[in-house]
Amino acid sequence: MKFFAVPVPITAVLALLWSPATQALTLVHSNDVMGDIEPCGCQGTPKGGMVRKEALLKGIEVSDLLQLDAGDLLFSTESLPKLLQTEGALQASYLLKAMELLNHDVIVPGEKDFALGFKTFENLRSTTKIPFLAANLSRKDGKAFLKPFVILKRKDKAGKELRIAVIGLVGDALRWPQELIASPAIAAAKRLVQELRPEADLLIALTHQGHEADRQLAQAVPELDLIIGGHTQTYLQQPVYAGSTMILEAAYRNQFVGLLSPAFEKSKLIRPIPAAAYQSIALDELYDPAATAVKTPMQKLVSEFKNAASEALKAKEAELNKFSPTTSEAPAETEFQTVKKCAQCHQAQHRFWKTTPHHKALNKALNKKLPFMALKSDSVECEHCHGPGGNHPFSGTYRKTVDEKVCLTCHRGTSDAQRKRIACKETK
Repeated sequence: MKFFAVPVPITAVLALLWSPATQALTLVHSNDVMGDIEPCGCQGTPKGGMVRKEALLKGIEVSDLLQLDAGDLLFSTESLPKLLQTEGALQASYLLKAMELLNHDVIVPGEKDFALGFKTFENLRSTTKIPFLAANLSRKDGKAFLKPFVILKRKDKAGKELRIAVIGLVGDALRWPQELIASPAIAAAKRLVQELRPEADLLIALTHQGHEADRQLAQAVPELDLIIGGHTQTYLQQPVYAGSTMILEAAYRNQFVGLLSPAFEKSKLIRPIPAAAYQSIALDELYDPAATAVKTPMQKLVSEFKNAASEALKAKEAELNKFSPTTSEAPAETEFQTVKKCAQCHQAQHRFWKTTPHHKALNKALNKKLPFMALKSDSVECEHCHGPGGNHPFSGTYRKTVDEKVCLTCHRGTSDAQRKRIACKETK
């Protein structure tokens, strides 16, 4: 999916929102950040990053902020390879520090937030003041796990107190740790709205279950004013409605942040919330802070994270070198990791490889030509072309790039020119 955004000055962001004079608060939401502290590293213009989010929030001065995150915040996958677990836990801890620095209000967990197991999640949760909510996620023994909801207080334009109820809900069909059980979200929502609707000026379901499930929730529980979701990483440039309930989701990896400014008349929400009250903001280079000698608080935190990550990587490399032989000394059969090991980190490349002829090639004949006899498979795998991985990412004789000479190991002859070009394109 391609994303397009028109750059606007920070000072003009609020002008794009609905009637700033009627604003009582600005709701900021994200989902599926997947551990990213810095911009995504995507081709083209990298978006996202906590430094840019800090700059965006500093530009919002006309109202109170309410910041919500809809899960899969801490990690990019449901399980991390052993080599990356220490670094992953470190990055997750700094991401929580960054969210706290921005005065984030509420988080609902996603299944990826348990990538390092239930105990690690609990350890990480204990380090932050930000509450995690999940009304329909309980311990296996039936005891409560997280708070089902919170009531946050803000003020309307006249200075009168607003009571904003946020219910946390997760998908009961997702894969949760064995220590937890998820019950149906709709049943939990119906039970709670009976309690909360009479006293809530704004009733929000913060969910991690996917866009279609959010639609079903809105239809089944019309008392909800707003549903902010995650999991399917759906990019909604404009809100979706089910009856009078607004549904929002903001892509993934903090590339886009959603801003909503609902209006109240005599402390009563104007419902349905108009689509004009919502804006999707691309966190691109527009929000890079000006270069100054004094770093912003978030810049300092990100620098601290980078230093800590660098030290952790050096320690891991030293540990591996102490107990592992160098690639040149290792027997040939121990130098190869195979495609399954490669795919643990290089997920995008693995998904692409599965769409290519290399994935299904019956290569008994090819193996006779290839110099790496340790790989015996029915497909042309990563290390056939890139070389043995060894202890990659810490050591190995692999090639980072693949040139035409490697392709011609198998794709020989002028009649094979077209396949040679395809192979070269696939392996770069």
